[in-house]
Amino acid sequence: MRNSSDRNLSTAKLFFMEYQTPFSGHFHILKSVLFKRNTRFQDILIAETFDLGRCLIIDGKIQSSTRDEYIYHEVLTHPILTAHPNPQNILIIGGGEGATAREALKHNPTEVDMVDIDVTVFRSVQKYIPQMCSGICENPNFSLIVSDGRKFLESTPRRYDAIIIDVTDPLPKSPSYLLYTKEFYSAVFKSLRKNGIMVTQATSTFYSKYFFLSVVKTLKEIFPIVRPFSAWVPSYGSLWGFVSASKLFDPKKLPPQTIIDRLKNRGISDLKYYDHNVHKMLFELPRNLSSPINMGEGEIICDENPQYVPI
Repeated sequence: MRNSSDRNLSTAKLFFMEYQTPFSGHFHILKSVLFKRNTRFQDILIAETFDLGRCLIIDGKIQSSTRDEYIYHEVLTHPILTAHPNPQNILIIGGGEGATAREALKHNPTEVDMVDIDVTVFRSVQKYIPQMCSGICENPNFSLIVSDGRKFLESTPRRYDAIIIDVTDPLPKSPSYLLYTKEFYSAVFKSLRKNGIMVTQATSTFYSKYFFLSVVKTLKEIFPIVRPFSAWVPSYGSLWGFVSASKLFDPKKLPPQTIIDRLKNRGISDLKYYDHNVHKMLFELPRNLSSPINMGEGEIICDENPQYVPI
């Protein structure tokens, strides 16, 4: 975030540059800064923008905007939960703004546990962007656990039907870079029930394509069914990668009528983006992604050799 003195930006007092690589980025003029704090885990900024509405920005990366957060959160949540016939116990690792929990609760589970290391994110969103976490704290089936997600998984005796990993991009100083490794995904596998399914956000398929391929390759070391998928998220300025991994259910093979029926039976009728047609589209990767995946490109991410996004 910087002060603006450019004559062409004379109406703006502040602007924010989100770098995608050391050589390119996306530029946003800010109306106002609503919240700014450096915690011991990360730098948090909530700002009002002209084009994207209110944005949650962590470590210089836009996490969610009121203009289009529904795309990312519906795509992250509903394909795997719809693929599961009865997702009653759901764990979210990260998900600080609460929007992933908001979407997961639409499937009427008996419990949604959200484990996030930095409660400041959730509390600030509650105050400044409350629509992102609307209704979740009033839902008796929701629990917020302030803890290190990896330590929680490695120590909990609990078993879940679905685990959703909604963490920040892996940066060298971020607490999330060890949440993309083979060791971490092994802990996820252990914490899933015998028919469990998981999903992780997997960064930009363009600016950090090799990392996306490596997440796919790493999960294939552990799970029998691994399905990468993608969606364009305007506030991220990129086609965004996601990877599901399952012990039994294959979301790519889910029949359209099953999706229609499950959404209807669960009373889910307020989605803005996801439906049975979009589900099919999500899993149809373009050749520049499907070909290197089929060829096994990428590398196994491990604790001793972690990977990071370009910046």
